[in-house]
Amino acid sequence: MFDDVLDTSEWPAPPTGEERAAAGGFILVTGETPTGFAHVIQIDGEYHLEQMSVHPDHARQGLGTELAYAAADLVASRGGNSMSLMTFADIPWNAPFYENLGFHVVEPPERLRPVVEHERKLGLHRSGRRVAMLREITPGVVARPAVSVIPLRDGDRGLEAFVQHRVHTMDFAPGVVVFPGGRIDPVDVENAPELSASALDELAEVWADSTYVRDSEDDRLAVRVLLATALREMAEETGVRLDPGELLPWDDWTTPPGFPKRFQVHFMVTHLPASDPRSPVNTTTEALASEWLPVGEILERGAGGDLQLMTPTRVILQELNDLAHVDAVLNAHPQVTPVHLDRSVVRPRPSRYA
Repeated sequence: MFDDVLDTSEWPAPPTGEERAAAGGFILVTGETPTGFAHVIQIDGEYHLEQMSVHPDHARQGLGTELAYAAADLVASRGGNSMSLMTFADIPWNAPFYENLGFHVVEPPERLRPVVEHERKLGLHRSGRRVAMLREITPGVVARPAVSVIPLRDGDRGLEAFVQHRVHTMDFAPGVVVFPGGRIDPVDVENAPELSASALDELAEVWADSTYVRDSEDDRLAVRVLLATALREMAEETGVRLDPGELLPWDDWTTPPGFPKRFQVHFMVTHLPASDPRSPVNTTTEALASEWLPVGEILERGAGGDLQLMTPTRVILQELNDLAHVDAVLNAHPQVTPVHLDRSVVRPRPSRYA
């Protein structure tokens, strides 16, 4: 991959697995037949991501993100409060990729001086601008329950989703493309809608593996609160008022450990055809703009770097894109299995009615 963008003619051979193991630290590997790895070492007692690689045949599948989050989780479990790395500043799958995972560029701390000097001896700086990056790790942060609603419609260019472009000053997921939603507020308990006993039983079963629902004293109340949050967030952020029956369960993702803010997000889909007078608009200061976009276009622009997509958004959009039409989405009824460390189950997921 580097051969296409950099002069790698003078690069030395990479270390073997045995040489990496001898260097200490820990190595995480993904795939029964290895498709990627992350090697974290300690320098002066601090954790450093010495190398992370994914085989090109398995790129853009979220494996790098999964490895980075798993490394951060392990660092947090060992009492570490940060993880550093050295990378190329201008390669899309280097510094820009790590920025999306919470790393930021820093002046190389004194402990990394030997690393910088070693890289210069190898001649890496002649291939492109190298930078040091750091990610703070906050252990023990409990994920707060939240809801995200995915408005869908069929358009001239295929299945479309209503998305928000978050402002760059947000302290969580700045500048990324998201769906309307937010965390559960106390008012959502007060405004939990009434549903039939059969509808509540079905929803409680769908969300049975959700930490929020499972740990609740009343699972029926918990799913009503999830619906109330979805209804409130859609009204606040898009101006659209929905009925509870228009919200269909879709997915459940929890922000990986190590972030200063973590959320367990319960995703739901809703159908808002172009003919529906309740046309969503951008009514939140958390977003620069909101708009309908073809799902395929969002994925293409995300892959090209024009749009920033978090792993849950990318995976969900790909699944929706494969379904292609609203009717297929509304009839899918996928089994909802909570996702941790951004390690999603095999997709497409089986229907819970299969």
